[in-house]
Amino acid sequence: MFELMAAADAVVTGGSTLAFEAILLGVFPILFESPSSFSASSFVPFQQACFVARNAAQLTEAIHSVTLQDAAAVGKRETCAKTVADR
Repeated sequence: MFELMAAADAVVTGGSTLAFEAILLGVFPILFESPSSFSASSFVPFQQACFVARNAAQLTEAIHSVTLQDAAAVGKRETCAKTVADR
């Protein structure tokens, strides 16, 4: 599984530990947190280092941002790298 993840540009996950594993592999995590369900491990504290989407429009925007490597994605990737280095 890790070989497939490492080959990806991004990983879309429902907020599982896959997001942390993606960060450690240098892959951009895009997290979907449904406002209608309970999340045992909220990634909101990490939203400066990754995209946290709560609806279809935000998820689409995050995927486009990562695909295009726009300013938001670049900034979050830099923060993500710093977060890993600081831990």
